Amino acid sequence: PQPQPQPAAGPELGWRTDFASQYCLGQRLGRGSYGTVHLGIHHKSGLQAAVKTLPKVHGKWSREKTLSRIAHETSVLEQLQGVHGVVRTLGFFEDAEDVHIVTEVCWGGDLQAFALRRGCLDEASLARVAYEVLRIIEGFHDAGYMHGDVKPGNFVVTVPCRDLATDLPLGGIRAVDVGCARRLGEGERLMQRAGTPAFMAPEVYAGSFAHKADIWAVGVMLFWLFDGTYPFAEQVDDLQRASLDDIAAAVTCCAPSFTSAEWHAMSQDGLDFVRACLCRDEACRVDAKAALSHPWIQRLGMPTEPPGVAMASLDDDFFE
Repeated sequence: PQPQPQPAAGPELGWRTDFASQYCLGQRLGRGSYGTVHLGIHHKSGLQAAVKTLPKVHGKWSREKTLSRIAHETSVLEQLQGVHGVVRTLGFFEDAEDVHIVTEVCWGGDLQAFALRRGCLDEASLARVAYEVLRIIEGFHDAGYMHGDVKPGNFVVTVPCRDLATDLPLGGIRAVDVGCARRLGEGERLMQRAGTPAFMAPEVYAGSFAHKADIWAVGVMLFWLFDGTYPFAEQVDDLQRASLDDIAAAVTCCAPSFTSAEWHAMSQDGLDFVRACLCRDEACRVDAKAALSHPWIQRLGMPTEPPGVAMASLDDDFFE
């Protein structure tokens, strides 16, 4: 095996190196294939935050490639600060072996974990999620960005909720993974695929796509949250074992299937909304603004009670 290069003596990303003097780590909040997320407590203020710790060498990637990926994602995250619903960053730190990305803490967990823990969402909860996620996607698009990887695991709930239909506050969902986000100019099309295969739109597989690919992915996400399967499950019954070609063929050639009992029980305008997101013809698919104006969203997606406070305000002079 090739010897790994020795860690640089100074900061490799130009980030702060005083993490230990700023924070102490608490309970683990989550763990993925790449890193871990812990509760962080700021020594001076006592404010709680989420600390995502990533190694500077990941799997078979070289140190240089790993750091390049980290630098790209955090750069995009910084550029998107101020866009509605993007998780707020509080600081970037590094040491010899790891990086620590500090953000606001969201206690409700991600939407994938919520559905796996509590079961598929009812229609009213689904509409609330659709409204909040679409507001975030609209913010990306208005800022000139495509999200690029819309899926349940990339959106978190800011506060613990037993029932998303009644407990989710206005603005109570955050986008936490923006590594696939890309800027698009007016009329620009992207050609290089990125994201998660099961959520990619037909035009992504065709190699020419833009913002509306995010709306398709929203449709797939809502389908999974409501039904527990994917729109093309009849063609690809084992997504984990399916090849990329199998998924591409199902997405591009087969109409989404709404034959389960869950869909028969959904209201007609709810079914119409999900179909509008999953229109295979990109030109006829709704955009974010049109989706937010849909009767189903207007009827069920808006909070019925005065909104709660999604998170405490954060001072700009948070750090010493």
